[in-house]
Amino acid sequence: MGKLTALDVKRLGPGKHGDGDCLYLIVSDTESRKWVLIVQANGKRINRGLGSAKEVTLKEAREAAYEMRRAFRRGEAPVAPHRQAKNTAHTFREVTLMVHEEHSKAWRSGRHGVQWLASMERHVFPKLGGKPIDQIDAAMVRDALAEIWLTVPDTARRIRQRIGLVLDYAHSK
Repeated sequence: MGKLTALDVKRLGPGKHGDGDCLYLIVSDTESRKWVLIVQANGKRINRGLGSAKEVTLKEAREAAYEMRRAFRRGEAPVAPHRQAKNTAHTFREVTLMVHEEHSKAWRSGRHGVQWLASMERHVFPKLGGKPIDQIDAAMVRDALAEIWLTVPDTARRIRQRIGLVLDYAHSK
């Protein structure tokens, strides 16, 4: 490891410059510079930004890349150090309550809002409520709806739409 030098970090032109061990310095056409770790995990290519080269030194980028590679080997999905403070992942339940509060003003009937939340509490929260919103995937949604899909398909369809609304809301925020 260690193909780049501190001087290289300052002087290299536009492009992707490898330092070794999956660490890259990306220099844009506008000369902005950022550190990126590019790894292969679970058959997928994953890019993790490590921060701007103005804020993160070469040594710090190497250390962060080393720690992130170790985390990937343990099966974790690590977050870059400069983003850890910003990573305030809410649970699915918390985001659902936010969506309910925000959308309840537009509903014609208060009863609709009560039913909306009650169906989520009854069918979804036991399985997804405590999970971080950024870790919920399609398989989890399918599993949460599996019990009611054949017995009450109308409710399952509505709940699926509500889950989609919650995930879209979380993504946009």
